[in-house]
Amino acid sequence: PLIALAAAAAPVAAATPADTTTVPVRVSYADIDVGTAEGRKALEERIETKLREACTIVDSSRFAYGRPVLDDKCFNDARAEAMQAVAQVAANAARGGRQASAN
Repeated sequence: PLIALAAAAAPVAAATPADTTTVPVRVSYADIDVGTAEGRKALEERIETKLREACTIVDSSRFAYGRPVLDDKCFNDARAEAMQAVAQVAANAARGGRQASAN
C-alpha cells in the first residue's frame, strides 16, 4: 500500500508563482498498522520526512549562500493533502479494508 502525493515546490527566487516544480511523492505503509494511534503517528512522521525532502530547494540567492531551504507553502499544502489521505487510509483500515487511493 502506498499513499501518492504531489509536492509543488517553487524556487525561492522565482519571478512568478507559475515557476513551480511538481514532484510525485510515494509513501509506503505496508509495514505499519494504521488502525492504531502509534501506526498513524509513524505514517505521519514518514510522510513529513518525505515531504521535507521533496519541498526543500537550494536557494541561490546571496543571502542563503546555496543552503537548502524548506518551501513552507509546498510543505504545508502537501501535508494538508497527505493528512486527508492518512485519515482515509485509517478509516479504511478501521473498516477492515486495506485498499485506499490518495492522489
